[in-house]
Amino acid sequence: MENRIKESKKRDHLFYFPFLAGGISLVLAVVVLWPKIDTYRTLSKEYRQEISEVTKVYGRWDEISQRENYYRKIYSNLQEISQKVGNPGSNIDYMKIFIDQSRSNRVRIISYKKEKDRSLPDRREIYFQLIFEGHYKEIANYLNYLENTYPIINIDTISISPKLTGYRENILLKVVMKGKIIFLT
Repeated sequence: MENRIKESKKRDHLFYFPFLAGGISLVLAVVVLWPKIDTYRTLSKEYRQEISEVTKVYGRWDEISQRENYYRKIYSNLQEISQKVGNPGSNIDYMKIFIDQSRSNRVRIISYKKEKDRSLPDRREIYFQLIFEGHYKEIANYLNYLENTYPIINIDTISISPKLTGYRENILLKVVMKGKIIFLT
C-alpha cells in the first residue's frame, strides 16, 4: 500500500509537471517577446504614417506635373511675345492688351495714349495713359486682372472720380491711370 501511495504521489507530481512547464514557458515567452511585440507595434504605426505621407506626395505629384506643363507652355508663349515686342519697330496694337482684358471685366475704355517707348537690355517699357470707366467692383476686378497677367503692367498713378466717401455700388466711376507696360526680352 505504501508503494501505491508513493506511486500515486509520483503520478500527481508528473500530472502537474506539464502545466508547470507550460506556465514557465508562457511567462518566459511573455517576458522575452513582449518588448519585441511593443517594438513591432511602434514600428508598424510609424510605417503606416510614412505610407500615408508617401501616398499624399504621390497624390500631389500629378497635380504638380500638370502645373509644370502649364507653366512651361506659358513660359514659351511669353518668350514668343517678348521676342516680337522686343523689336521697337513692331506694330503691335498695345491698346488691344487693355481692351481684351476690359471686355471680360465689363469696364469701358474711353481712351489710350502711348506716351513713350524705352528699350533696356533686359526689357522694353511702354509708358501710357489709359482712361476708362466702370462700377467699383468692375474696376477692382479689372485692375486685379491687369496686375495678374502678362505683360507686366506697372501703375504709377491712378485717379478716380467722382471722389466718394464710402463705397457705393451703382455709381459709375471714371479712372485715369498712368503707368508702363513691361515686356521682358
